[in-house]
Amino acid sequence: MKKTLSLIFMMSIIVSFLGCAQTNMNSDSQFINDYKDPNQDSLLLSLSFDEESGNQVEDKITSSLATINYVFNDAKYKSNEDPQRTKRSAVSGSALAFDGYSNYIEYPSSTIQVHGPYLTIDVFVSPRMFEWDDPYALYNGNENLQVILGQYNKDSKAGFVLGMHKYGNFSFQVGLGDRWVKLWNEWNKLDRYKWNHLTAVYNGETGFMALYKNGEIVNYEEKVFGSIAPANVPLYIGKSHQPQRVGVFELNMFNGLMDELRIYNKALNEEDIYNYHQSYLIDGSIKEVKFEDAWLNADILDDDIYHPKYHATPPQHWMNEPHALFYYKGYYHMFYQFNLTGPYWRQITWGHWVSKDLVRWEHVKEAIVMDERSVVKDGAWSGNMAYKQDGTPVLFITAGDDGKSYGQYSNQNIAIAVPKDLNDPYLTEWEIHDSLVVTHTSSMGRMNEFRDPNVYYEDGVYYMVVSASKHDGKGTALLFTTSDDSFTSWNYEGNLFTPKNFYPYMGSTWELVNLVKVHNESKTLSKYLFVFSPSGSGSDNDVYYYLGDFDKKTKRFIPEHDDPLLMDYGNNVFTGPTIYTEPHSGRVLISSILQDQRTGREHYDAGWAFMAGIPRELSLDYEGNLKVTPIKELETLKGDSLASLKDTSINVANEELDKVDSSQVYVHLKISTSESTNFGLKIKKDELGRETIIGYDKSTKQIYIDTTNSGNTNVKGIFGGYLELIDGQTLDLEVYVDGATIECYINGYKTISAMVYNTATKMEFYADDKVMIDLLEINYMQSIKEGLK
Repeated sequence: MKKTLSLIFMMSIIVSFLGCAQTNMNSDSQFINDYKDPNQDSLLLSLSFDEESGNQVEDKITSSLATINYVFNDAKYKSNEDPQRTKRSAVSGSALAFDGYSNYIEYPSSTIQVHGPYLTIDVFVSPRMFEWDDPYALYNGNENLQVILGQYNKDSKAGFVLGMHKYGNFSFQVGLGDRWVKLWNEWNKLDRYKWNHLTAVYNGETGFMALYKNGEIVNYEEKVFGSIAPANVPLYIGKSHQPQRVGVFELNMFNGLMDELRIYNKALNEEDIYNYHQSYLIDGSIKEVKFEDAWLNADILDDDIYHPKYHATPPQHWMNEPHALFYYKGYYHMFYQFNLTGPYWRQITWGHWVSKDLVRWEHVKEAIVMDERSVVKDGAWSGNMAYKQDGTPVLFITAGDDGKSYGQYSNQNIAIAVPKDLNDPYLTEWEIHDSLVVTHTSSMGRMNEFRDPNVYYEDGVYYMVVSASKHDGKGTALLFTTSDDSFTSWNYEGNLFTPKNFYPYMGSTWELVNLVKVHNESKTLSKYLFVFSPSGSGSDNDVYYYLGDFDKKTKRFIPEHDDPLLMDYGNNVFTGPTIYTEPHSGRVLISSILQDQRTGREHYDAGWAFMAGIPRELSLDYEGNLKVTPIKELETLKGDSLASLKDTSINVANEELDKVDSSQVYVHLKISTSESTNFGLKIKKDELGRETIIGYDKSTKQIYIDTTNSGNTNVKGIFGGYLELIDGQTLDLEVYVDGATIECYINGYKTISAMVYNTATKMEFYADDKVMIDLLEINYMQSIKEGLK
C-alpha cells in the first residue's frame, strides 16, 4: 500500500524545499550540511562518519568512540590501513566505505539498547552489490538480509533490523516479543552506486510502521501495536547477528558507502522526514556518487608481499577464470568471474578489464550482474564472445537462474549481451538480451551441468561448444551451430566427440571447453585444437587438449591422439582456459586463471583471491606439434637489466645472479646440456634453506618444478612432465616471477605454473656436471600501474 500525502503537508513540502535545498554546489566539492535537527534531543546515536583518518567513529551525541572493524586494521600481508573513506562523494563531510566482508561497527548493549514503542532510523547508503539469496526466500519468509544496522534476535522476536536484499529490495523489521513484523519496500528499490536516503519509523502507540526512500514513503503498515522488545545483543552496523557462512566468511554484511546514520527514540513525522531529506539536496538532487569512490580501491593491495604486480587481478576480493578476451576499436577487453562482496565464491558478476596492449590492464565497472528483470537472475558465469558480421562484439554468458523461472530443466542456460554504446571505447555498459538463446534440456545431459559457451567462426558458420555432463557421468562438450548473427536461433548437433579412452581424472563434467583452428607460423599447416578443464568427483582440474581435425559435414571433432595432453605441468595452478583468435592477425591466444592455492583464512586476511595468467600464444610447429609461448607484448613491460651474460660458466653466472634482488623479474636462460644429467635454476632462495627449483633431468627426460623446500607454500611437491632434449640441444627457459607467482616457458612447447609463498629473492644455477650458460638475461618487470603511467 502507498501513503498519500495531505494537501497541507504538500504545501509544507514546497515551503521547506524553498528554504532548505542547497544550490550552486560543485558535485566534486565537499559538502557540509548545517541543518538544525528539531529532533536532536531524541537521538540515541548520531554518526556522521566525518573522521579524517583512523579506525574509529565518534557518536555526536555522547562523543564516545567505536572501532571500525576492518581486516587491514591489523594486516597480515601488507602494512596496516585505515578503513576507506570519501569526501568527494559523501552526502555531507565524509562517508565510510564497507568492503562487504570485514567492515562493521559494534556497540555493546550496555551502551545502546533499542527498545520501547518508538524508533526512527535514518541513514544514507550507496550499495555496491546485492547478495545472492535463495529464489524462494522472500516467498518462504526465510530471507537473509544484508544488514545496514540492527540489534536483534529473531528467535526471541526481539530488537530491530534495517537491511537490503537481492535485487535492491530493502526491509525494516521489528520484534515485539510475541511476533516478528516485517515491512518491505513495495516499489522504488535501492540503486547501486547512488545515494539512497532510507528512513524507517515505528510507532507502537499509534500502530504505524513505515519505510521511506529519499523522503517519500514507499510502504507502511497500520495496527502494529506494542513495544520493541530488547535484544540482549550488541548493535551492529554493517553486520548480521544471524549470518550465513561460507567457510571462514560471514555473509549478509553491508557493502558500499554509508553516511549520516541516526537512531531516534522517537517516531518522526513525515514533515520532519521530508525536510531533513531536502536539506541534503544539491540543485534538487542528492550528491552524486563517483564510481571510483564507491568501488573497491585498486591501490590498497600495492604493498601486499605476495600480490602480483604485472598479472591482471581484481581490485580486491575474489575472481575466477578470465574469459571473453577480444579486441575492438583500439582496446582489448577481458572479463572475469568476480565477487564484489569478498574474497570468496558467491554472487558472481562479470568483472571487466581493458588494455591497449594485452599487458597493461585497467579496471572497468562490472559488465554483467544478476538482475530479476533479465534472464541472468542468479549469477553470470563464464562464457566467451563472438563478432557479428558488422564487427559488433557479443558476449555469450552462462545465465544462472536457480528458480528456473521459465520452467527450465536446468539452472544454467545461455544468454547474450551487446554493448549499449559502441562509441564508448571501454564498452562500459552492456545490455542482456530479453530471452535465452539456448535452453538446456534433458536430452543434452545431466541437470545443472551446462555452461561456459565458446563460439568459433569459420566459413560463414558459428560453432558454439558448451561444457556439459552426460547422463552416464562423463564430461562432454555439446555443439550448436548457426549462420544467423543475431545468435538467437541455434541448431543442436549433439556431442562434439567421444574420447576413445576416458579416465576418472577427465571428470564427470567438462568446463571451459574450446574449439579453435591453430596454424604454424607461415600458415601452411593447420589443425583443430580442443581444450577443456575436467570438473567433478575424482577429476584433475588442469587444462587438457586434443589436436585433430573437424568434419564440418558430420560436425564432429576427430582427435589425432587417444588420450588428452596436459597444457601446463603445474599442479592445478593454470586452469580455466578461454581461447580467442585475433581477427586482424590470426593469432590464437589463451587466457587462464592462476589458482593461488591458498586457504579461505588466507584469502580473508589478504583481501584478494586468484589472478589472471599472462595470455599465452598457441601455434603449431612445422611438424604439427602444439607450441605455447608468452605473448610478445610482455617485452614492453621489461624494465632495467639486472643481469646479462653469454657463453659463461655456472660460477661466473652465479656471481652475477647474486646481485639480483627482486620479486618482480623476467629470466631468460639458455643452457647447453651435453655433459650434465641434472641441472637447472633455483629461485626464491634464501639463507634459511628455502628454495624453488626449476630443473631438468636428462636421464628421465623430465622438466619439473620442485616446491618441496619453498617455505609457506600450501601445495608442495615435484611437478613436471616429459621433455626430450637431444645431446647438445639447449634448454631454453623463460621464467616470470611476480610476487608468489611463477610462470615458466620451456623451449617454446611446455609450461609450468606454480605458487610459492615466501619473500626470498635470490637465485642460483646448479648442475651435477659441466654445463655452459649460453645466455642469461634478467630484467626487472614493471608493474601494470608503472606501465600505465
